[in-house]
Amino acid sequence: MASLAAAQDSSDSDDEAHFWPFAEAFEDDTQTYPYGTLSAVASHVTTPRETALAAARLGDVARDDVFVDLGCGVGAVTNLVHATVGCACLGLDCCEAEVAAARRAAAPPVDGNAATYVTCDLFDMPRHVAGVEAARLVVYMHLIPKLVRRSEVRDLLEPYVRAGARVITSKYHPDYWRAARTDGTLDLRRYDAASLSAADDVRWRRLGKWRGFYNSAHAPHLP
Repeated sequence: MASLAAAQDSSDSDDEAHFWPFAEAFEDDTQTYPYGTLSAVASHVTTPRETALAAARLGDVARDDVFVDLGCGVGAVTNLVHATVGCACLGLDCCEAEVAAARRAAAPPVDGNAATYVTCDLFDMPRHVAGVEAARLVVYMHLIPKLVRRSEVRDLLEPYVRAGARVITSKYHPDYWRAARTDGTLDLRRYDAASLSAADDVRWRRLGKWRGFYNSAHAPHLP
C-alpha cells in the first residue's frame, strides 16, 4: 500500500524503515487472502511525488486510459495521476481504513473520469476492470518482492499484457519478464508486450485450457 509524500520527505531508508517491520509483523497473521496474507503488502510506504508522475509518464498514461493502482493505500498516487492526467483511476487495497481515506481525498471527476476505490484483494482486479479494453489499462504496483514475483501475479497480469496493457513497477520488480523501458534514476520499470520472450510464449501455449478458463471466468472481455 503506497502513500504519497513530498520528495524531500521520503528516502530509500525511510521506505525500508516502514516497509520491512510491517511485513515481518504480519508474517504469521491468520487473516488470509487468496495467495497470501497481509504480509504481502506494506502500509505507509512513501512514494515521492516525482516518482508517481514519472510512473505515469513511463506508462504513457493518456486521458482515455484507466490507471489501476494495486495496493493503492490512501490513494495519493492514484489521486495525483487522476488530477494530472485526467484519466479514470482505480485503486484497490485490502485495508478498509486506507481506502476510506483515499475516497475522502479523491478529486471530483474530470470530464466524467473518476478516481474510484475498492476494498478488496488485488487478485480481484479482473472483475473490477471487466469491460475495459486491455490496451487502455496501465497497472501500477509498489508492492514487496514476495508478492510482485509470485507466479500468481504473473498469471493475473499476463493476459492483459498480451492484449496491450502496460505494467509499471516501483522499486521491487518481477523477475519473470524483462523490462521494456526503465527509469533508472527513480527505479521504475515498464512491462508490456515487448517484455515477453519466446520462452514466455511457450509457457503461454502450455497453459492451454487454463488460459481459456481464466479468461472466461475472470476476464471475459479478453480474447
